[in-house]
Amino acid sequence: MRNSGKEGSNVRDINITNKDGDNFGSRIKKIREEKGLNKAELARLVSVTRASLSKWEKGDVSDVSATTLARIADQLGVDMRTLLDGGVGRAGCDLTLMREAIIAVENNFPDRKAEDKAKLGSRFYDWLASGKDLDEPTMGILARM
Repeated sequence: MRNSGKEGSNVRDINITNKDGDNFGSRIKKIREEKGLNKAELARLVSVTRASLSKWEKGDVSDVSATTLARIADQLGVDMRTLLDGGVGRAGCDLTLMREAIIAVENNFPDRKAEDKAKLGSRFYDWLASGKDLDEPTMGILARM
């Protein structure tokens, strides 16, 4: 059985800095600007306030939910992994499975460091993308790998 999680679960500690020095906030800003959107336009499309989007772009991402993350990715035309870690090596990501993986990590490993969460999310996504179910024992095994 797949872990459905709570739809509004927060994706804490997602402001991971990648090898290029980008983080979640700077990636949102960069992609938003590349798409020719201002903060107010993207905020409206994602159903959040401009102030929230501005805060996230500055690096305070403590209240970004998995659902909001999915909306941002959808409106910017990228997968969630691109927002989380720059999407290194991942193209054509299944957004539904990525969201499910993120929620599973957040619900089951909320106290892990951001880097650990990103690695777990990637492992969980790959497991789900291979057509396998992500149950509690499986998550435990994947977390120890």
